[in-house]
Amino acid sequence: MTYFQSKAKHYRLIIFGIVNFIISLVLFYLIFLNIDLKKFLNLMNSINVNLILLCVLLSITQVLLNCMRWFALANQVSRGINFIFLFKHTYMVCFLGQVLPSSIGGEAYKIIASRVITSSLKKSIIITLVEKYIVLMSLIFLILVSFYCFNSILIYWVSSLMNFFLLAGLFLMLIIFLLYNLKRINIGKKFVRKIKIIFYRSTNFIWNKKLLIYILLISFLSHINLLLIFKLVASSIQIQLDFFEMSYIFFIIFLFSQLPISFGGWGVREATAVTGLALLGVSPDEAFTISTLFGLLFLVSYSPAILFGYKNFEFLYFKLVNKKKN
Repeated sequence: MTYFQSKAKHYRLIIFGIVNFIISLVLFYLIFLNIDLKKFLNLMNSINVNLILLCVLLSITQVLLNCMRWFALANQVSRGINFIFLFKHTYMVCFLGQVLPSSIGGEAYKIIASRVITSSLKKSIIITLVEKYIVLMSLIFLILVSFYCFNSILIYWVSSLMNFFLLAGLFLMLIIFLLYNLKRINIGKKFVRKIKIIFYRSTNFIWNKKLLIYILLISFLSHINLLLIFKLVASSIQIQLDFFEMSYIFFIIFLFSQLPISFGGWGVREATAVTGLALLGVSPDEAFTISTLFGLLFLVSYSPAILFGYKNFEFLYFKLVNKKKN
């Protein structure tokens, strides 16, 4: 019975992956149909190589920031983690995020790696969920701040979208507030009390204000670093965008590209880039080129992870097998 259940799970994962791939392919193709190929190739030929090399350097900085965030959380469970060791695995997480369903493939690898480091599957899942939660919350915060501070365009559907993000941000903050103050809430039922005890025993290592603020700050830096890369990619093909004015549009593009409905954000990123950058007067050809270059940049920058990827997988596999035997 267990065999058939696991087989069914594998089939579901395969179907999920195929659906994501089809969505990416269809969206990318539909956008590409409306692009002037000659203009696209001319823009690609006008690339400033020096700016692209700077973007590659910043993309490696992105891996470093992601590693620092993961290291801070994992270090609460298991002291003495080797930072270089974790950096290699973060590099692999970033690469998998570019070639597998967005924010799913890389995070699955991260859970496995965290389990080896912390010797706890439960805490590994919590580490990954907390990190994703804070990343999402910080991104929505930046969308709202950049929109209300730097936006000069008044369009109904954009304002409606911002109202949705405002509600989502408040909801995420409310959940954090309730979870943080759960201990103080006195509920008489024994069942609820038991749940509270189990919850705090499982998550006690994350309820540290300094830790959460530190992770939040790294998340802000991470998002701003991505914004800078996007700006430089646009500049590399002689498209000058105002850093602050384009910020909320980029953060929305990035948010949608992280939804688990595509491979590495492909297709979804191009569709939102063409729609969003049109508000700033950027043509579909230019927006498509910027988005495609942005995606290719990270794909190429993170591809070296393949060189030590096999050793990483082999190491994690043998560690997990030895733990099961013991």
